[in-house]
Amino acid sequence: MSERWRKAAIPLAIHRSPEWADNSTGIWREEIEAAFNPEDIDRFRAGYLCLKCWEPQETSFPEVCSLMGCGYRIRDKQASDLEKMLKPGIERIGPTTSIDYELDLLDDTHERRVHVPGRQILIPKAVHFEKGKVKARGKLHTF
Repeated sequence: MSERWRKAAIPLAIHRSPEWADNSTGIWREEIEAAFNPEDIDRFRAGYLCLKCWEPQETSFPEVCSLMGCGYRIRDKQASDLEKMLKPGIERIGPTTSIDYELDLLDDTHERRVHVPGRQILIPKAVHFEKGKVKARGKLHTF
């Protein structure tokens, strides 16, 4: 038998959610938002990963999660819970700036370290001028 089902679901990113959740034991806990690759999302949809603890399951949609102590009722709840929790689309993870911009900032930092103050102005490479417009740090300023 293939051991492919044992592959762990590793989130690409985890963010704190501004919401709090009660896990029916009376204990309030902080909610999180996790981003997974499309393959793992398909495994959640097919019932091969527990939505509560992310434990791989040997069969699709077992009655209860196989992890001792989890107890999530995958067959009864997972499909409806997943549709409530899933956010459509693709979320970008990582910096919002381009690599060229980051390299320009590194050059600027280096120039500032070796710059000898005098009667000149040091204009960072990350600032781009057009007629009547200045683009700095990804924002467009007009004058």
